[in-house]
Amino acid sequence: MRAVRGFTLIEVLVALAVVAIGLGAVIYTVGAAARTSAGLQARTYATWVAQNRLATLRLSNVTPSRGSRASGEADMGGEHLYWLQTARGASAAGITEVTVAVSRTRGGAALVTLRGYFR
Repeated sequence: MRAVRGFTLIEVLVALAVVAIGLGAVIYTVGAAARTSAGLQARTYATWVAQNRLATLRLSNVTPSRGSRASGEADMGGEHLYWLQTARGASAAGITEVTVAVSRTRGGAALVTLRGYFR
């Protein structure tokens, strides 16, 4: 008798199962990378908004009074972001600490918080 060449049905099914598991892992990894990239992009824009707010304060030569709060909105890179600025006294005399927190929603969790010190 001549030997039969080829794969059995079981071998083909096992190979397909291995390929399906591998593709599932690849799709999950690509999705996780896309979510991480979107989050990093939003935090980058939020950082720019906070830096712009602190730079505006520095250029105005007006130190916010201690205990004051201000808020506003900014569009950056297609993102609509909200910022909240608070001022308080720092540990050194005559120094005011200004904190700018930026979030996606008004009063929401901050994507980024930056502090600047003014004299």
